[in-house]
Amino acid sequence: MFEKELPMINDFERTEPMALQVEVVKLADKLNFGEGTISVEDRIDDEHQHTIDPATLQNVEDAIHSDKILVAIGEEDGSLIDDDGCSDGRVWGKVFKKVGDNVEHLKRSLNRYKVFGGGATMAIAADIGAGETKGLTLKNAFRKGIESLKSVGLPFGAHTDSHARDENCGCGAIDKAPANIQNTVTYRSEIETAIGLLTPDTEGLDEVLDNYAAYAGEIADQSYAGREVMDTIIDNGKIVKELDGPHLEVAIVISTVEGFTVNQDHIRDISDGKAQVFAVDVPRLTQIAEKLHKNDPARQRQAFLSMLVYTLGTSATLTKGDLPVYIVSGKPVEAIAV
Repeated sequence: MFEKELPMINDFERTEPMALQVEVVKLADKLNFGEGTISVEDRIDDEHQHTIDPATLQNVEDAIHSDKILVAIGEEDGSLIDDDGCSDGRVWGKVFKKVGDNVEHLKRSLNRYKVFGGGATMAIAADIGAGETKGLTLKNAFRKGIESLKSVGLPFGAHTDSHARDENCGCGAIDKAPANIQNTVTYRSEIETAIGLLTPDTEGLDEVLDNYAAYAGEIADQSYAGREVMDTIIDNGKIVKELDGPHLEVAIVISTVEGFTVNQDHIRDISDGKAQVFAVDVPRLTQIAEKLHKNDPARQRQAFLSMLVYTLGTSATLTKGDLPVYIVSGKPVEAIAV
């Protein structure tokens, strides 16, 4: 499934967000596991509603391998943005946050780190892997994760979409949380293989997966609504983006470079809106793990592995397993004296 000799995703570079030379490796032509509707191969069919041609896919491939695939994290009031967003590749239509009893709409969308479901989802992912959600409903487990992030002063964000209805909020990492957790059981061996090739340190992964399996069984018959989780995030005054249009992701791009995120705008631009990519920023996963478990490297590692497990479980739920996977690393470019 994966090529060997890979840069490991926990070996990210700490560099200032300016001159950067990127290095891109295609980890896999496809993950080869998944049961979702997001697919590249299906869209090559001329009769597909959102057909995509080989030339556009090649343009996306070239763009991913270019220096433009990363963009610096934005700044606000002179400081780097310290919250996050979701990996979803769709374009934003609105950006808002709740201030008191009112909803305030913002005029622009800034570049943030991206992880599946935003930081709140990754916090619950870490708790599940540690066995700390035992006895909690999924709704209350999300609330616990949100409170944990607030207690360590780590902001986070999320997204809805323009066509979410009823119990759904529009974010698959949140709405489909029960299926995402169950798919870590269904595709356990595939997830083990993928993580083993992404990072050399998988000590404790069996325990993490066992805890996921136990929690999947515990919540199997529980009622759950992603909308309630999103309402909690909104009520906490977090920045939320409302995304528009269909899912048109054709790749998963993993960045290991601190201070940068995957440039999803560039992919949409060069494909005339026909293609999107999922983005996963490894430095954000590391930051969440470090903040939640300060001075405890073992727990940090467990949290990191747990977030990878949830990420892959979500990918299995949302995609057909035929999206290629890329990893982007980078190094600073030395300034040339004039």
